[in-house]
Amino acid sequence: MNRSFFITAILCIHILFLLSCKTKHETINTGKNHPVEDYYNLMKENQFRFNTLSLKFNAEAQSGDENNSFSGNIYIVKDSLIWISVQKLSIEVARLLITTDSVKMLDRLNKIYYYGDFKILQDIIKLQGSFIMLQAFFTGNADVSIESTDVTTAQTKNYVILQINKRKNTAKTGDSLRQEIRIDTKNYKIIKNSITEKKSELTRLFECEYSGFFQVNEQLFPQKINFLITVSDTTRGNIIFSRVSPDKKETFPFNVPATYEHRKY
Repeated sequence: MNRSFFITAILCIHILFLLSCKTKHETINTGKNHPVEDYYNLMKENQFRFNTLSLKFNAEAQSGDENNSFSGNIYIVKDSLIWISVQKLSIEVARLLITTDSVKMLDRLNKIYYYGDFKILQDIIKLQGSFIMLQAFFTGNADVSIESTDVTTAQTKNYVILQINKRKNTAKTGDSLRQEIRIDTKNYKIIKNSITEKKSELTRLFECEYSGFFQVNEQLFPQKINFLITVSDTTRGNIIFSRVSPDKKETFPFNVPATYEHRKY
């Protein structure tokens, strides 16, 4: 175990945002497409609802020639707190406590305590993000607001794609942000979420796919998340949930050993 493993593990667990590369979709124009607001409302109505959520997971990640597998636990207090423990061979290598305005992180491998705001995670993964985006990633939800002028739809036999486009100072810089949300028309759950950001000469990509939906308290929850992140290099992998327990009371201990180095962001 080394620092590269630590960064890879945190990279996977904090998949937040942003996608690059051109994608192709074979669309079918049915002529019966509902208004954008209808699809958006159906997606929001079928998102996973909870107050607290306890998750147990196994994950794999590949970055370049390096492959890693690890496991862990996640505890979420909706819109308030995310606590994460990452383990390798049953030994904890990282622990995080994330709130809407702060991040605390224990690097067990190097005995370092990081603390600050979301810039800690943004510096590690080289992507922008927020607490709400991270929470949505773990639950298969999407925290987006739409304006009809920014959103178009494309439809195939089995799913609908919401295409959300935003441009910033396009005439001067060409900066743009595009998000595609693929929705299963059988249950209106999100099965793919991809975001492309182009800023100056840099293109960033984040893509995740949700599968293996199963019933949890009469709601559907994805058992597996496949993800792909491309910034300067590419990281891909998957997260498989072995336990999903909504509204279960958990503790979220976070004690910093006296021997750890402190680093503020």
